[in-house]
Amino acid sequence: MKYGNYTIEEELGRGGMGIVYKAYDAHLRRHVALKVVTEGSLERFEREYRALAQLQHPNIVTFYEYGMLPKPFFAMEYVVGETLEKKIAEKSLERSKLIDFIIDVCEGLQEAHNKNIFHRDIKPANIIIDTKNRAKIMDFGIAKSNVDEEEKLSKTGYMVGTLLYMSPEQIAGEFSTQTDIYSLGVCIYEAITGRTPYQGTSQINIAYAIQNQDPIRPREFNTSISPYLEAICMKCLARAPKKRYKSMRQLARDLKNFKEQKPIIAKRITYLDQMKSTVKNNKSLFTLIGVFIVFLLTFGLYFAVKEQKLREINSELHVLNQAMNKFTQNILSSDYQDLFARREITTPLYEAFKQSSYLKNAEEHIFLRGVVYGNRPDKKDKEQALRDFKKIIKKYPETFVAYRNIGVLYQQLGEEKKALFYFEKARKLNPQDAKSTYAVAMRLFRSKQHEESLKNFLHAVELSPRNAQYRYELGLLYNALNKQKKAFASFEKAIDLQPHFAAAYRERAILFFRFNQLDKAIADLNRAISLGLRKADTYCDLGSLYLEKKQYDAAQLNCQKAIELDVTHVRSYYTMGLVHQRLKKYTKAVKYYSKSIELEPQIFSYLNRGNVYRDLEQYSKAVDDYIKAISIKSYYPAHANLAAVYNIIGLYEKAIEQATVAIRLQSKYEEYYQRGLAYHKLRMYNKSIKDYDKAIELGSALPAVSKVYDKRGDVYFAIGDHRRAIDNWQKVVALIPATRPEMVKKIAKARQRRK
Repeated sequence: MKYGNYTIEEELGRGGMGIVYKAYDAHLRRHVALKVVTEGSLERFEREYRALAQLQHPNIVTFYEYGMLPKPFFAMEYVVGETLEKKIAEKSLERSKLIDFIIDVCEGLQEAHNKNIFHRDIKPANIIIDTKNRAKIMDFGIAKSNVDEEEKLSKTGYMVGTLLYMSPEQIAGEFSTQTDIYSLGVCIYEAITGRTPYQGTSQINIAYAIQNQDPIRPREFNTSISPYLEAICMKCLARAPKKRYKSMRQLARDLKNFKEQKPIIAKRITYLDQMKSTVKNNKSLFTLIGVFIVFLLTFGLYFAVKEQKLREINSELHVLNQAMNKFTQNILSSDYQDLFARREITTPLYEAFKQSSYLKNAEEHIFLRGVVYGNRPDKKDKEQALRDFKKIIKKYPETFVAYRNIGVLYQQLGEEKKALFYFEKARKLNPQDAKSTYAVAMRLFRSKQHEESLKNFLHAVELSPRNAQYRYELGLLYNALNKQKKAFASFEKAIDLQPHFAAAYRERAILFFRFNQLDKAIADLNRAISLGLRKADTYCDLGSLYLEKKQYDAAQLNCQKAIELDVTHVRSYYTMGLVHQRLKKYTKAVKYYSKSIELEPQIFSYLNRGNVYRDLEQYSKAVDDYIKAISIKSYYPAHANLAAVYNIIGLYEKAIEQATVAIRLQSKYEEYYQRGLAYHKLRMYNKSIKDYDKAIELGSALPAVSKVYDKRGDVYFAIGDHRRAIDNWQKVVALIPATRPEMVKKIAKARQRRK
């Protein structure tokens, strides 16, 4: 299709407002990126090209022109390179290069801000790195001038922007220079930690967290991150716009100073800052136990500095002990156990225990210390927690929660047998403890003791009928037991209990696929993706569904997305091979099958690549692939296909051998036909007739059986039984009338011989 001087060559991507193509400008003899508007998004389309038209900067894609026929479109610079999103996903981003890229983006956005244009959708997918390692900003589709009319929601009712990268004020419908600074801060955070600052099971939860909680600081995930780079990132992410950088220029200057090891504006984060943030983010929890937190944070830090003096203040210690004991009781008796397990809450407590020799050794606070240390990622801390809980058991052997916590710790340390032992102990002490029962069920499931696991799962569900996770895991177990209807019911219940349970939607989609309800399966997978399950497996599943529906473009797009997320995803390469094989694009099919084999040699990859080579008449390569498939597993289609190829190239004894193995594995008409054909070629006519007879018996309902009648007629003709030869050829004509001219000649020849 042509748009003005532009001829479309291939699709580059698509989004909510349009499709972007790679196109060729015949007049100027250059490639361009051509964005074509989709129905209903003309306003945003016009906003984007008007914004781009005002901007000329080396770090912003260049606008060329726009047109309205055959559909509204505009042409812009075609950039060869990779998005920042892809570089982050591939984990191929050097820290120094990241700083350079972010500085480039700052300079591009400063140019936009100078013209009162705010991007409002800065994210790694909208930043492309060209072949000269220069970052360029793309997609000004929701850019807005501060003189435009206030807009809180798009016409479709969704917030304008990408939620994971939106600032608190953008969620509320406000924007400014600091809005883009916040989004760029999210990009820095994701690049250095591998995740966005906020995670959640629904958009509502994520939006609430962005507006009411501070993110976990990056060094909590990776201590090798520079504290100064962390400070720059966190200043960008300040919830209050006035606490962020004043401009992109100021942010770029701080990044340059950081790179050159000069002083920066951003302030390093201290533990005191952390504790203030923790209190602010968890007001309900700290209201419940507020008095304790004040005592613990104050005295915990005080212990580290003035420990000797604290020992002398017995009254303060007495109050602190009472508060800590009360807090421990609250943990055991309230619904805040799971909330307390969040690391951003336990980190300040951990620092207090770590810095104070009093708290570190106080026997009366041993349970709390076990909880805090057990939630740390370090193995030594978990081992300390194990010692604490074991001391509790020794002193109070009826404390079932301590047994359960030990089980969890051993599970995290990979010692499954020990974990099971302690979970069993906890359950014996408290048979109504659903968590211990569930933990035992999971341990048995992992060790493939499915029947025993099922008993425990059912009991856990009985004890906690509204726990969606238990229902989900029960569904996985039913799948392993090949009880698909019960698995489906479990996933349905999990979704009913937790409508934003992405993994449950994916599992239900797989069952819809097995039930041949493809549209429902596609809907569930798209729902899982919208809920955040943007994994290679999910996109590959979606590609496989579109393949079944013969929607090959959609199948390719989803498999390609899976490969972008995981370049080692074997199944995606295999599915791409299937797509191209169906489209008879055999060269590409071989390429993708070969890549899947390179990553992980599997029987189906060899088998299907062999089929492609057979269709290309590259028979020696086909034989090699079938043999390799058989070396992995003696599989019926591999033997059958190998027999057929051996017949084609005249290796009839080998054809008989392979067809015989295929018949032993699965008796089908095609294998009897192939073996009969080989006997026929070797003039072993009696054996040939016997196999042709069996092939006709097994394939009587298939149109393809006509070829067996034809060959059996040839055998009867060869042995002089002309009457039977004529009977067989007449059956061929009855099955396929188009063969009449050929069969008439054969019949005439047989009748002549009879005379």
